[in-house]
Amino acid sequence: MRSHNWSRGAATVLVGGLLAVGVATPAWAAPGDASATALQVALAASGGDPLAVIADAGVTVADVDAPPDETAALLDVAAALSGAVGVGATNGTASASATSSATGSAGASSVDGLVADVLGAAVTATTLSGSVSCPLGGAPTASTVVADLAVLGTAVTATVNGPAVTVSSAVTVDGLTDAVLTATVRTRIESVTATTASATALRIDLTLTGEAAGVPVTIPVGSIVAGVADCTTPDALTATGLTPGSGPTAGGTVVTVTGTGFVPGATTVTVGGTVVPAADVTVTGPTTLTFPTPPHAAGPVDVTVGTAAGTSAPLGFTYVAPPTGTGLTPPTGPSVGGTQVTVTGTGFVPGATTVTIGGTVVPAAGVTVLDPTTLTFATPPHAAGPADVTVTTPGGTSAPLGYTYTPVVPTAAGLDPDAGPTAGGTEVTVTGTGFLPGATTVTIGGVVVPAADVTVTGPTTLTFSTPAHAAGPVDVTVATAAGTSAPLDYTYLPAPTAAVLSPPSGPSVGGTQVTVTGTGFVPGATTVTIGGVVVPAEDVTVTGPTTLTFPTPPHASGPVDVTVQTPGGATAPLPYTYTAVVPTAAGIAPDAGPTAGGTVVTVTGTGFLPGATTVTVGGAVVPAAAVTVTSPTTLTFTTPAQAAGQVAVTVATADGTSGPQPFSYLAPPTVDGLTPGTGPTGGGTVVTVTGTGFVPGATTVTVDGRELPADQVTVTSPTTLRFTTPSHAAGDAQVRVRTAGGESAALTFRYAAVGGTGSGSGAGSAAGSGGGLAYTGSDVRLPLVAGLLALLTGTALLVRSRRRGPQPA
Repeated sequence: MRSHNWSRGAATVLVGGLLAVGVATPAWAAPGDASATALQVALAASGGDPLAVIADAGVTVADVDAPPDETAALLDVAAALSGAVGVGATNGTASASATSSATGSAGASSVDGLVADVLGAAVTATTLSGSVSCPLGGAPTASTVVADLAVLGTAVTATVNGPAVTVSSAVTVDGLTDAVLTATVRTRIESVTATTASATALRIDLTLTGEAAGVPVTIPVGSIVAGVADCTTPDALTATGLTPGSGPTAGGTVVTVTGTGFVPGATTVTVGGTVVPAADVTVTGPTTLTFPTPPHAAGPVDVTVGTAAGTSAPLGFTYVAPPTGTGLTPPTGPSVGGTQVTVTGTGFVPGATTVTIGGTVVPAAGVTVLDPTTLTFATPPHAAGPADVTVTTPGGTSAPLGYTYTPVVPTAAGLDPDAGPTAGGTEVTVTGTGFLPGATTVTIGGVVVPAADVTVTGPTTLTFSTPAHAAGPVDVTVATAAGTSAPLDYTYLPAPTAAVLSPPSGPSVGGTQVTVTGTGFVPGATTVTIGGVVVPAEDVTVTGPTTLTFPTPPHASGPVDVTVQTPGGATAPLPYTYTAVVPTAAGIAPDAGPTAGGTVVTVTGTGFLPGATTVTVGGAVVPAAAVTVTSPTTLTFTTPAQAAGQVAVTVATADGTSGPQPFSYLAPPTVDGLTPGTGPTGGGTVVTVTGTGFVPGATTVTVDGRELPADQVTVTSPTTLRFTTPSHAAGDAQVRVRTAGGESAALTFRYAAVGGTGSGSGAGSAAGSGGGLAYTGSDVRLPLVAGLLALLTGTALLVRSRRRGPQPA
């Protein structure tokens, strides 16, 4: 019978519900947990129309939790299944239990005398049970019992972890013809690892097949599981750390202990011989607990953790006696703070001692403990008057000592800035002495800025924001409870006005001297903004409160706004028009470069605008971002790659495009050969090089990296040049030709050291004096010369002769 994907119009079958009988749950999370389920029936099969639903899905018929270390009450399986449709029972009882403790965990479940049926097909067994044990320090075990099992009327032999057995039985289901119920049966499933055990006595997976309205169907029905138990070995009891590591002798410190094997409600802590009972120990998990320390005499004590599994190794905790304060020196100091005070007493702990003075805590980092009886600290600012001083350590807090803050009348020495707009809002910094955080006010022009709005960053510095005020000079004073400073001058400035600017227009390249008339201009503190560009105060010339001049910066042509800014504010805008200037290009240098590009070219002309000028090279546009405009008459750019030949270079802005300037892209020169190919080490040989791409007056030659400038190179045509060799050590030298197009490959010229200095040109010749040997300058004769020298001197010489291109006869 083939399966069929269900669609609307097919038959619907729903059998049974969800049954869980005798479920025992673990008392706490793994490790160390256990669970057990006696019988679980989870059957549901459904589809669509036309057949009606036989029973509701998802009904929990029985769900019983066994409390830790207790056994679930026996259940009548037949009564438990009475609410299901398509499945039932006439006999049988079920039970389950699960235990977990510090010494181990275990689980057991069983179903006895089961006589059940599914759609009329019987499932029977005398006993179905599973049990597991996971003892601390021992090996986990698992066992199962299956007796007299028959499934769908077929006896099944139970084996441990054996293969699945398949049995079938014809059943009757409304709307389904030729219905067959198939059961896949697995028995006595047992598994054990180093720390876990699991057991399942029976698992049956059911499938229903048949035909609905003539269509073959396969319906997964669900499963029946019996005699299930699982357990995990608990961790061994350990205590690995505690925090904090110290506390006062009065007790009450909440200490956190980390470790393993802690059991909620069954864990005690012993501190210095005093037991903290389990009821006062909070176990937040198997690895963490907290407890409050009991009172104890000062000194170190052991802390251990205990459960039914035993007692942990000890951890150290130190009881600390509270500190005492017997005196402080000096007993007074100014309200601005900063006085170094020495406190004497007992029980001071380096790095763990704080001081509280007048309610302000001086943290441990600000307290210097010289020894257990002496410490020093710097007083924080405080209002004038008496203040209590206490010392706090992990052992507690000392009784207070008396300290007196003496009043300090503030002084005000300077303001920055000392002027601002009448609208207020200027952040002003005041320098002086005697400023107190949270207790200092500022009065400006009779208006009080409250302490909450004054930021005191130290006894000598504060900031505040000016309130609005009429134009003119005002007094600024600083006050604390100790008194008021002498006044400083601050000037409220009216906002400037701008009435006329002349001339009202100028070229886009900038540089026009513009005069603005108005009011409120301040020498050295006035800027101009034109078209979004700020002309700084040093470039603005204020000739009086009503007149200023400034040079226009470059800008694209068109109308722009001009505003004037002073400490008093900004003017309304006046219009200015940048007039178009079509750029010109008068010259470029250099005017040639390699086809690979990369040549930095300088263009001179007029009308260049920073950030708004492009260059076109042979049709390729160099964008404004890659063009550096150093002035309206000069710019630089880097050439892109192009094919060899002459191209036009133009400069463009939004106002237009310049006329062209020629630029030549040059291919790198090539070399075919050089004549002669050898010469004396003293140099002086006139060498002819043949190749391509030689440029008169712009071609150099390098000999082993030594460059012969263009004025020492004679270019007779694009394919021929001559140069005179410089002196060089004997051996091969690399000769290269360079032009603006690049550098050629290398040719080899051989320097030969043979009898005398020699001179080379063409065949070249040199004669020794006093009857010496004649040297013709041709390396083909070197073997003969070497032989003659050997005969004359009796010395064997080896001279290698190599021909390098055509040689003179």
